[in-house]
Order: sequence, then structure tokens, then C-alpha cells
Amino acid sequence: MCLSKNTRFKLLVSSAISLLAACSAADVASPGSTGPVTIGDGNGGNGGGNGGGNDDAVMLDFVPAGGCLAGTVSDSITSGNTTITACTISNAGAGGPIVNDLDLSGLSAVIIDGPVFVGDDNASGTAAPTIKFAPGQVVIGASGNDYIVIARGAKIDAQGTPSQPIIFTSAADIASATTESELVAAASDGVSASGADSNGEWGGIIINGRAPINDCNDDNQTGGTVACVKSGEGASGLFGGASASDDSGTMRYVRVQYAGFRVNDEDELNGITFQGVGSASDFEFIQIHNNLDDGVEWFGGT
Repeated sequence: MCLSKNTRFKLLVSSAISLLAACSAADVASPGSTGPVTIGDGNGGNGGGNGGGNDDAVMLDFVPAGGCLAGTVSDSITSGNTTITACTISNAGAGGPIVNDLDLSGLSAVIIDGPVFVGDDNASGTAAPTIKFAPGQVVIGASGNDYIVIARGAKIDAQGTPSQPIIFTSAADIASATTESELVAAASDGVSASGADSNGEWGGIIINGRAPINDCNDDNQTGGTVACVKSGEGASGLFGGASASDDSGTMRYVRVQYAGFRVNDEDELNGITFQGVGSASDFEFIQIHNNLDDGVEWFGGT
């Protein structure tokens, strides 16, 4: 791993239950508004002597009244008795990698569906996109196959605040929620609904850049050159290049919890993986909680 003194990563990584400064369930609020919340399916009386209906079923709808934003689709995930419907980022829904800017501001909750690539390594020749998350937002993955990849040239803009961090978590973590406020509280309490030691409940975040690396796919190439690139973990695409001041975006006041996924014995997803990320990127006040593999892992970069 190559890491220079110019690196602007200022990470606060913790596997303990401690929260970000001034961050508690009581003072974390979500942006935007939600749709109607329905508790129970109303069919409990139809069961008679056969055990009754599913009175404990909870339906939480976070799709705005005007519908989902362009570039997202409405979808649902179920964990325990709770079904959450929210605007969803999905390469399937977008017809491939996200290649246009996507601003998710105004959404209380966002679902990750499958590997979501932001940018296509400029293969399409289009402008590199930025995906933007909002303070107080809860971003949810349901399995190890749900993760975000920021491709080379693309950027992530995830800027929370001390009182409204952006929380990337699992569906299992918030399975006990019955209201929007309980969703935020469940995501903020440091204990997954599936157990205090839970991990590996969704994939994580991978960020690829064009900064120099010294381990190339092709052993005949010279480290730190444009031709020296490497294939990322979890089939996350290429990283590396010759741009020391490459910019992959900004993350601050962010929590990533219960993530990580073992693809095989040699290939595992981390909480956040930085691959060839350049010095113009800015990542600070980040907490990784209860991750399956490494909380944070670097491969090259400046």
C-alpha cells in the first residue's frame, strides 16, 4: 500500500458502540417528508380459531408524495415484521451504471438494491457523475450483494452533521422500527435488531480513484503510471493511474455499520474500501461499526 503524507483522510474508525460526537437517537432527525405509515394489516380478526392474522406486520412508506426522484425507483425490503418502501438506487433500475448526477436530498430513507456502480470508468464518454446523500438520511442494504461502488472519475458527496450523521446500515438493523422516528433511532442506537454482535448484513462502500498504485495487473507496467491499474475487490472495477490529486468526493459525519461480505477466502468487502484514491478527496469524521472484515482498507492512493 502506498500512502503519502498529503493524504487528507481523517478517519475516526470505531468498532465500539460509541456514537459520533453529539449524535444520539434523541437528536438525530431525518430530512424531507414521508408517505403514510400503516401499522398492521387489519386482518387479524379473520383468523378465528386458526391463530389469527399477522397483526404485527408493519408497513413503512418513505416514498415522497410526488413519487421517486429521476434515477431511482420505488421498491420494498422486508426484515422481520417490518416492510420498508423507499426510493431505491439500482443499476437494474437505471439500466446500467449511474452516469448522471443523482441528488438524493429530501429522502428520509434510501434502499440499495444489488451492486450499485456510480460512473462507468468513463467508458461511455459522459461526464463523471456525483451521487449526493443528505444529512440525517438512512441508507439501507438487505444483503451482502447490496453495496455501492464509486468508479474512477465519479464522486460521492455524503456530508452529514454532528447531530444528523448519514447512516449506512442493514435492513436487519432496523427491523424493529414501526415509525420514521423509530427507524432513525434504531439505526442510531449501535445495536442491530438481529443481535449486538451482528455484522455482514450488507456489502459496504467501495471508492475507486486514479491516484498512483504500485501493484499492477500487468507486471510489465511501471507503478504510478497511467497503465498501472488493478482490479478491485468484489469485482468493483479498475483503480489506479497517475493522478496524485484525483478527487473521489467528500464524506464527513458518516456511519457505516453491520457491513462486510466474504466473496471468497481471498476477496472480502470492507466497511469502506479506498482503492487508488487521490489527495483531493476529503473523508473525515467517519465511524465504522461492527464490520465483518476490515473497517477501512486502503489499496494505494495518495
